[in-house]
This record gives sequence, structure tokens and C-alpha cells, in this order.
Amino acid sequence: MINIYLSFDKKSFKFFRDKKLFNKYNININSNFKDASIVFFLFNSGNNKLLHSEFKHLKNKEKYDEKNEIKAIEYFIQQKKKVIVYLRSDGSSIFDNINNLIQKYPKDILLLRDFILKDEKEYNTQANSHIKYIIYKNHDYNNLRETKESMNHLKNTLCFTIPNNKKFAYGFIGKKYEKKFLNKKYDIFYVKNYREGQLNCILRKKTLDKVNDLKDKYKIFTESCIKEDYERKILESKIYISTWGLGESLRDDYFCLCNDTIVLKINTSCVKDFYCNKKSQKSQIIFFLKNIYLKIIL
Repeated sequence: MINIYLSFDKKSFKFFRDKKLFNKYNININSNFKDASIVFFLFNSGNNKLLHSEFKHLKNKEKYDEKNEIKAIEYFIQQKKKVIVYLRSDGSSIFDNINNLIQKYPKDILLLRDFILKDEKEYNTQANSHIKYIIYKNHDYNNLRETKESMNHLKNTLCFTIPNNKKFAYGFIGKKYEKKFLNKKYDIFYVKNYREGQLNCILRKKTLDKVNDLKDKYKIFTESCIKEDYERKILESKIYISTWGLGESLRDDYFCLCNDTIVLKINTSCVKDFYCNKKSQKSQIIFFLKNIYLKIIL
């Protein structure tokens, strides 16, 4: 039996309550800290309250701090535990702090990530993100931000997303996001928050220009609207065009997967992800991973 200790409350994670799954692989996911040989830890959570109260000495009482998570991982290793680190992220940004930790403890850490740059090599980055650099290179000619070469380490790293994940914004969202199917009134839906001053704003506006060029041929919805109308318009659309946000993934991508709306994404072939195929109530399989990449500008 493999004893794994969860360093957080599993109530918000349906995946960790699946006894049948873990019993199948002879895993005790409910081990206490003393008896466990492995600790499952959440990194880049953005939530200072997730870590169990017994480790309050590792917390910053005032606010969330990534440095405390690094300190916690080192503490577990010092207690002779192996650590599975799940790095929650909406993109493939390079995290030097966790990469350095793996180099320091190569036999003690396994890293799980939602998104990973495919190749182990140096990438040009903006704010540790290669996709932001791609936008910068192609469209932001007046940007004076520093371009940095960052090494994408793949040692001890696997691509994986916790399914049915409610505590974080990402993970394969289940029934919570399933809505009543509506008649498809629109061919294409494209509505975005443009975040003025950010690199993804440039990409989103360039995409809008291309979408507007199609309005003579297709019925397209691009008007700003409140959240309730926004979701309803997606349900009424055949195709949802998804551009990059802070990372390569958006919550709306998952919403579409659950609701019979095809997702067309900007070409992100440099990134490996762990999306699954979702079978809708109409028995139509929407391939998110193998979708039609919308090569608009990149």
C-alpha cells in the first residue's frame, strides 16, 4: 500500500474522493502525515488557507506568498517525505523557483503541470511566458519590456490536470458548468475583456479585426454583455473563438466543452496540455486537444 498525505482539505476536490480509483492502484490517499511516504502539495494556489492548520508555522498569516510554498516543500523533504507538487497554472510560464528546487532535490520531487512547453531548451520569454513573447515579437513593436531567455526544464515533470476541480479555476469542470442546450442562433461568438496595456490585449484586438472581416459571411456576436447574457450567447453559438489570456487556457474553453460549442483556439502547438474529450448529451464528441487551430495571426 502506498500512503499519500494530502496537505490540503480534499472536500473541494472530487478526484481525491474517488475511493474506487485509488484502491485499484493500492493507494491510501487518506494517510496521516506520520505514516505517509509521499505528500501531495498544491503550488501556485493563490490561496493561503489551503494548507492544513498543522503546518501553520509555514504560512504567512497576512497574505498568500509563493515563498512559503517553497519553504513548505523543503520542510516535507526534510521530514524524509517524497513530494508530488501540482503546479496550478493557466499557462506554460516557466517557474524558476520550482525548477531550481527540483535541481536541488532531484530524487524527492515530482512536478505535475496543466501546461508545459514541449521542448527542454531555452525559450525567449516575457514575464517568464513564451506566448507573451510571441505576441511581443509579432505585434508589440514599441514594447520596451525586457526579453529573457529562460530554460524550460522537464526533469521530473509530467503533464496532468486534477479533474473535477472546484477549488481552483482550472481542471476539467463537471456538472457545475453544464447548462441547458439552446438553439444555435450564431455561427461565431467572440467577446473579450481587452485588458488595456497588457500583451494579451494586443492579441485579442488583432483577433477581433479578423473576426469582423467575416461578418458578411457569418452571423457573429461580438457585443459586450453581462455575465448571464454572455453564457447564454455562448450556448446559442456554434463556434467560440478562444484567444490567450494570462496563459493559453481560459475557463470559457471548459464551459464550451460541456455545452456543445466548438472551441477554436489560437495556434498553441509549442505547448503540451492534458485536456480530455468531452461527450455531450447530443452524442457529439468535441475534440479540444485535436480541435481546428485558428491560425489568425501567429
